[in-house]
Parts: sequence; structure tokens; C-alpha cells
Amino acid sequence: HKEQERKDQLKKCEACGYSRGSFGDPVQEIVHGSDAPNAVIATALHELLPEDRRKVLAFADSRQEAAFFAWYAQDSYEKLRDRNLIWRALTHGNGEVSLDGLANSLWKICDENQVFPESEDSEGRERKVRAMIYREAVTEERRISLEGVGLAKWHIQLPAGLPLPQEMLNPPWDFTEAEARLLIAVLLDDLRIRRAVHFPGGKNDPHWEKKNEKVSDYPQFSVHLNKPRGQKNVLGWSNPQRPIVGHFLVRLLPDNGLKMSEKKERAQDLMRAIWKKIRYNYNDDVDDADKLFLPVGPSGCFRLNLAWLRVKAAQESDDFWQCDTCERLHFHNVRNVCQRNKCPGKLVAVKVGDLAPNHYRNLYKNKEMPIRLRAEEHTAQIYSWLAQERQKEFEKGKIHLLSSSTTFELGVDLGALEAVFLRNVPPEPFNYAQRAGRAGRRDTPGLVITYCRRNPHDLYHYVDPEARILQGEIRTPPLHLRNEKIISRHIAATALSAFFRKNQDRFKDVQSLVGDWGNPRGRKDFQSFCEQNRDSLETALRSIVPEEMHEKTGLAGDGSWIEKVAGENSRFAKVEMKVCADYREMKEFEEDSAVRREYSKAGKAKKRMDTIAEERALMFLSRQAVIPKYGFPVDVVELDTHPSSNSKAAKVSLQRDLSQAIAEYAPGCKVVADKKEWESYGVKMIPGKELRVMRYEYDEQHNFKQWEEGDPKAPDQSQKYLWPQFGFVTDFSKEPFKEPQRRAQRLYTTRPYFAGFDKKADPEADKREFLGVEITPALPGTLVVLCEGKNGRGFYICLKCGAGFSDRKSSHKSPNGSDCKGTLCKLSLGHEFVTDVTRLDFPGVADIWEAYSLAYAVLLGAASALEVPDADLNATITGRSSGGLSIVLYDNVPGGAGLVANLYEEEDTFCAVLEAAKERVAGECGCGSGESCYGCLRSYRNQFAHPYLRRDFALERLKDALERKN
Repeated sequence: HKEQERKDQLKKCEACGYSRGSFGDPVQEIVHGSDAPNAVIATALHELLPEDRRKVLAFADSRQEAAFFAWYAQDSYEKLRDRNLIWRALTHGNGEVSLDGLANSLWKICDENQVFPESEDSEGRERKVRAMIYREAVTEERRISLEGVGLAKWHIQLPAGLPLPQEMLNPPWDFTEAEARLLIAVLLDDLRIRRAVHFPGGKNDPHWEKKNEKVSDYPQFSVHLNKPRGQKNVLGWSNPQRPIVGHFLVRLLPDNGLKMSEKKERAQDLMRAIWKKIRYNYNDDVDDADKLFLPVGPSGCFRLNLAWLRVKAAQESDDFWQCDTCERLHFHNVRNVCQRNKCPGKLVAVKVGDLAPNHYRNLYKNKEMPIRLRAEEHTAQIYSWLAQERQKEFEKGKIHLLSSSTTFELGVDLGALEAVFLRNVPPEPFNYAQRAGRAGRRDTPGLVITYCRRNPHDLYHYVDPEARILQGEIRTPPLHLRNEKIISRHIAATALSAFFRKNQDRFKDVQSLVGDWGNPRGRKDFQSFCEQNRDSLETALRSIVPEEMHEKTGLAGDGSWIEKVAGENSRFAKVEMKVCADYREMKEFEEDSAVRREYSKAGKAKKRMDTIAEERALMFLSRQAVIPKYGFPVDVVELDTHPSSNSKAAKVSLQRDLSQAIAEYAPGCKVVADKKEWESYGVKMIPGKELRVMRYEYDEQHNFKQWEEGDPKAPDQSQKYLWPQFGFVTDFSKEPFKEPQRRAQRLYTTRPYFAGFDKKADPEADKREFLGVEITPALPGTLVVLCEGKNGRGFYICLKCGAGFSDRKSSHKSPNGSDCKGTLCKLSLGHEFVTDVTRLDFPGVADIWEAYSLAYAVLLGAASALEVPDADLNATITGRSSGGLSIVLYDNVPGGAGLVANLYEEEDTFCAVLEAAKERVAGECGCGSGESCYGCLRSYRNQFAHPYLRRDFALERLKDALERKN
């Protein structure tokens, strides 16, 4: 049955026999990530720039892209640098050296090049030198290692007295003594490759790797004759499932008609015979220092003693062997058989000097390679004081690569900067002009490199960069001064500036602002000030707020604006309540820890309290979206990292719009900031304040309904979502946070639903018809964005402490590490907001996936015609009372941005939108008419619809509409 479902898939490659086992079809799409090529470009720029001007400013539109690249670029460069230094050390000696001998040479090279800080003592330097060597010896990056590019030869030197099993010399194997010894060396070297090794040195400490520098991101293994059941990270020496046994050894057998099962049995027997000679006839009769296998862990488990490992620099005239199929280099040739798993290739003799040019080989051999590349993040995820500090260090050349999002796009003069690296094509020509303009502002010309990623936007501009980006038209952006959220925050800022001028002692920091953590009075005092100075403040506010917005913002004469910005339900009130709850929680935790004599925990809590109290008032109000900050108004929440004054957490501010945060900060999700990985543990709870829980349901046509929890009208079978308005929280009991190692995976996506127009609005009253499409004016409408977990299963969240999990737990701990008796409830995460919405009714659209296909085509067409990023708009589907389905197009920002209003105002604009949409799905992307791809309709946001989106659905409807033109 399964084979019938997968008739288009192959079991294995017919040419080489490769298969992916349970992973299915061996034929896979080659997808190139951007980090590695970006790092190559950045390091090349760093190397080529003059020593006194080695500064590269790298831009990315995503904060996470910029944050991860700062870690990745520096980490990858340090690996390249270490290999360069190891190669230099190898070329200083003659012949093979042990790891101790290499360590002595490498130490001298590192000292000569000032690799270590002057403050580092000899023991610390020894640890770092050995870590560099051991990382290379067991590297998982074999293709770009010194060995992989043909610059170093690793070899296990066998003891002179090691006896050979007679089985190796007899049929069916018939090895010569030289072949037998070489084969044993290859089999032992495979243990090095699999990390089943003991790291020697380090003050003769047998557990060096557990106490000192990190060697590998992957687990260390041991080896056993037969892998014991239930033991993790143990290799079975004679296990035929190991490639070295079931593939390599089997292929060494002469072709004598044996079945595969018989060949594997012979291979197992040979491995047992070799084990016996090494383990019993040799290993037990020599001193520990001379043993090949050192015991470790469970009885019968061993690791290879790396004291027998030798390494030498490869010379250009040295003989090597290269596989004629996979092209992997080999330094040991046993009967011309390739050691790579399931590769049928044969080894062919080559000289190192005859190998094809290799970027990494050139880097490793470059004796002028800069020793340092310091890369740092500069995004809105780090606090402004740290961002300013890094800007100054970058200008002075102390930071060589500054990985930025859009924070350096405007209003920054970086002095004599020569190189700007754009890691993706910017959204618009004006973005390119601003970013490129950071370089060449002094006497030297600027170099700007743009890397085009494999996505629709970048590929579109790659076809004609000069016309579309370099000389692209920069239109004046439309500005609609009717966003209530924008105006309310400007009202708050204007009133607060008057309040702070009158009460300068309240302006210093958060503690001064709130006054009393137990009974905060910041909001109350601000409200009293506004009431006492209402007349003068209203006069000033009316002069800056558009007259048509006076009534909506409370400036019509009743003074209701004061309640909006300083009342009990204002944003100010909510954030004051939240920060005071945070402080009191830490105070209680500090006192409890002191009583339990857990002084370390008490100290961390005290530092957290100081951080909360000493944050500047203006930064706090801006960060919490009480007053305006750069960018559109959003419902901002934070992933609380519990910062203390001496930790990484004190440097980061992880904020997101709530519609993004419910997916990116959902329990178990990870984000990268300041070269650390932060994992969400659950939702933020504030004592005495319950989070809002809503019931909801939707049908096949995506008609969405919701009710307050406890509403008797809500169906019993309806689902629930939690509105995490106070944000999310990490696990305070876990420190320190790890380095990222790899890009943080996005586990969940969100999906928007239309809950209806504002009750006061009448969408039918002023409906228009353009090209046979009925379109409503842009009216306030309610959108609910849901994150329903993996496969719609939701999350299990404790409404007492906020801890959250993807699966049900029998017990759990609160974010501060204490046992919690609260009940885990099955909930989705949701966010409700009001924005500008227009509804489009194309005739005859009744199929849900046809409607979605058309909706995303129109969305992308609108973004193109209006020249805005497609992320500024979004779309969903809803049923209509007359039958069929409607497309709901909306501004993807709370309060609206006036974008969708353009579709209603002029037929020419609407025509331009449909023309752009038609061009998008016309087939230039290359996918079939009954399909879709990232070049036409697909995006990260609409993953739920990927299997069903078809560009021919959209193309047919768009053609029908445009035929009515003129």
C-alpha cells in the first residue's frame, strides 16, 4: 500500500546504490543556505581590506538573521584561523608528530601571533592549544578540514609488537602483512572519526575533555565488541551496521560468489579476531600509557588512546588517492576501495599539487591571514547602551564585522567605512540607497556587495538589478494620519514630557517613575497632572492631532484622552503593573532563597531587581510602547530573560509584536540574541491579574466565531485560546544559556481569522464594483491570529505559573524552578487586534483553496503595485451570507496603516494590483499550472496552505476580471 502511494519515489540510486533508509527517496532538492557563502564573502572582505581599516558592515532585514550571523561568522572564522595555525605548526616540523609534539609547536605559533590574551596563564593556554588540536582531530567538518582539503595526514601508529590475527593472512582475505597492519590502522582511525577517543594531556588528567575547553558539538562515543543493549553512544566493534564493517570490509573480500549475508558474517569474524589480538593479546600486557584501548564507562567499553595518533603536513609531491566517484581524498589505500559509506568508487592515485583549486586550502596556507575577526550583533534585540558602545568600537576598528538589521540604515555616520555587505536584496530602492550610503563617505571609495538569496524577492531583482534596485524609482510613501494607536502614543509622549518637566525627579529611572513597588503611584500621579493641566495640554494636543481624529482620541472636549493614556486600563497602567509585579516576584524569591541559604540564587535575584529599578524611564516607556519608537505601532510583548547585571541577559531585549510572538516565543521555541540561544519556557503571569481566555470555532469556509470564557452561548466542544498580553518567560533556573551552534528552528506558524467588521461600521453601505469585483471601503475590522501548536494540537499551559509544554506533563516546575501544583490546560495562543480591512468578492469563488490561491496572488500584487513589503499586508478567507467566499485583505499592523484603503479609492490602482497579481502567477516562476512555489504564491506565513495552493486557480479569476477593463 505504501509503495502505491510513493510510486514516484526511488528506493536507491541505480548508479551507486545510495539510499536514505527510512528517510525515503535519495533524490533531494539541493538547497543552499546563505550563512556559509555569506561567511566566505565576509571573511574575504576582512582579509583583503587594509589592516587599519578592517571593518565590514553587514545588513540583513531579519533580526534573527543578523543575530545568528554574528555568532556564525566569528565561530566559522575562528575554526579557519585555528586550522591555519595548525598547518603553520605542522610545516615547522619534519615528518609525523604526536599530539604532544604538535601542541608544543602550535603553542609557539600562537604566542608569536598573540592569539592568547596577555592575562592567560600557561595552563589556560595549554587547554586552548589542545582544544584546537582535538577539535581538528575529531572534526565533523571533514570536507573542509585540513585532512579533507589535502593538507594534513592523520595516522594511527601501531605498536611494533602488535600481533596480527592469522585470519587476516589466510583465505578468504589473503592480506599481506603490510596490508594487514594498514587495515588495522584504518579500522582504528575510524574510531577517531567517530569520536570514540580519549583525549590525552592536560596535566595528565584522564577526564580532560569533561573539565576544559569544548571539543565537539556532538557526543563522544566508546567502543564495545558487541554494543550492549540500552547503552547510548556506544559503537559495536563488530557490528555489521557500521559502515566500516558492513560496507568497507565487505568490499575488500575477493569476489568469490559469497552472498552479502555471508560476506558480512566473514567481516564480523575478522573484526572479532582483530579485537581479540588488540584487547587481550596486547592491551592487557602493556602499561596504561602504551595501551591502544583505554577502559571507560560500562564494563567492556573502551576508547582509542590518541597517544598513538600521528599527524604530518602533506607535501605537494605526496601520493594520495582520490575516489573516482565521490572524489573524497584518502591517505591510506587498502585494495583501492573507497571508505565512504555505500560508495562503489575506486581509488585513483593523485598528487596534492594536482588537485583542483580550493578556497579553504588557500585560506589555511595563507600565512598573512588575520588572526582575529570579531563579529557582533547590532539589532533592536540588544539594549541601546550596548548598541552605542558597539558602534563606537566598530568605528575604532575593535569590531571587524558588525551584523546589523535595519538599525544602521538611517542617520548614522560610521566615518571611513569602505565595505558594506548586504546579505539579502533590500525591500526597496531607497533601502539600498541608504545602506549602500554607509560606505565611501570619506576620501576612499566604498565597496557594496549584495548577496541574492534563493527566494522570489531576491531572484526578481537579480534579473535586472540596475533598473529595479540601483536606479529604481523611489516614490514618496503615502502617510495617513489616522492611526489611533500612533496618535495615542504621541499624545502620551506630549503629556509625559510636560509631566517630567514639572517633576524632574521622576524622569531618572523606573524606580523613580513608579515611586513605590508595593503601591505604585506613577500612573496615578501622571493622571492627576493631566487633569490639573487639562486645558493647556488639550490646546497643545489639538494643534498637532488632525481635527478628524479629535473625537476618536478623546480630544473632542470631554477629556477622555486622559483615561486613554493614564487611566486604569491604559497601556501605562498595564506596564507599570507588570514591572512592579516583576520586582516584587524577585524580591520574594530573594528573601526565600536567603532563608534557604541559597545565597547564589538570592544574589541573582538582587541583581535582577537592580536591573529593573535602574533602567532609564524613557527607555522603559519606549520599550513598552507607551510612547512612540521607531517603526509602526504594534502590541509589543517581551520574552523575559530574567537579566542580572553581570549576565548576557542584561544585554538583550527580546521584543516582538504579539502576533509574531505567539509563534516565535511559544513554549519550547528558541531565538538567538547576542551570540546566545534563549528558549521560551511559557507565558508571563502577573499575580492578581488573570490572562484572557477565549473560546472559538471555525468551519470549513473559515467563518470564525469567538466567545469570552464562561459565556453560556459558547458551544461545549469549542476550542480555547490564551491571550498572552504580558509576554513570555525563559526558565530562570537554567543558566548559563548556550551558544546557538545552528540556526534556531521555527517550530510553529500562525494563521489569521476574520472575526468581523466593527459593529458601528456598515461594509455594504458604500460598496463599489471594479472589474466585476465587489470591494468594501477600508473599515475597522477584528482579526484573530492563532498559533495552534504542532498539527493543531495546541499547548499545555499552567494558568497559575505560566509554564508551557507541547505535550502533557504529569508534573512541572514554575519558571523560577520551584514545584508548581497548578493544572495544565490545553490551549492555543492567540492575539486579537483591530485594523483596516477591505473585503473583495470575486464572482463564482466557492472553493476554499481557490479562494486562498486568489487571495495570496492579490496580496502580492497589492504589495508590488503599492511598493510596500508584502509583510505589511495579509489576507484570509471568510464566507459571505449570499454564498461563496470573500477575500479579506488587511493592513498587517494594529490600527491600520492606510494601505488597503488605496484599493477602494481608485479603479486604476485596483487594476494595477490585479495586473501585478496576474504577472506573479503567469508562470515565470517555473512551477506547473496546477502547482505553486515560493516564486508565485507560497511564503513562510501560508505554510498551512502549501499543498493546496494552485496558481492556475488565481490566474483564471484574474484574467476574467481584467478582461472587463475598458
